[in-house]
Amino acid sequence: MLYGIAGVLGAVGVVLILVGRGKGALKRAMDQKQTTSIRDLRQGGHAEVKGVASCDAPLEAPYSGTPCIYYSYDLKRREESRSSDGSTSHSWRTIDSGSTRVPFKLADDTGAVIVDPQDAKIDAPIVLKGPVKAGQMRDSMQAAAENMAPGALKTVLGAVARLPLSSRPDRVTVRAVTVGRDLYVLGDV
Repeated sequence: MLYGIAGVLGAVGVVLILVGRGKGALKRAMDQKQTTSIRDLRQGGHAEVKGVASCDAPLEAPYSGTPCIYYSYDLKRREESRSSDGSTSHSWRTIDSGSTRVPFKLADDTGAVIVDPQDAKIDAPIVLKGPVKAGQMRDSMQAAAENMAPGALKTVLGAVARLPLSSRPDRVTVRAVTVGRDLYVLGDV
């Protein structure tokens, strides 16, 4: 038993070291780069820029309706289970999650540049965290389906929005990078 605990703690330690190294490498890259004005960007290089995000056709974060250039959400449902001895326990199970992003304009005092965040690591703040009312969830799914191009995903989302609602409590966490926010971008030009 003691060896098992030591093995688990050792594995956790290795994971934490690897995560720390990855974050340390990013921090070093950020510290070594000088912030470049958008006017001075050169094609083919690696640059760090700061500016304000804008978008002609922003996304709308689900459940919050926040205009944004990126969002992610995680919808969980409270599940109840009974053990063989009759005791009851509760846990949260993810029933839906997703994220999306769109290219956006980043502007500083010297100009503007289009940023394509396709493979970017995005650190977005929480804009909504809490319980979700069943009607709010249905309205959000229906609105998302209406804004999609015709296709299988639109059909499925519209059908799910019409299903009978559960009486079990749900909670959602939505993260978003909002339009008009000051951003730091590190990447290839």
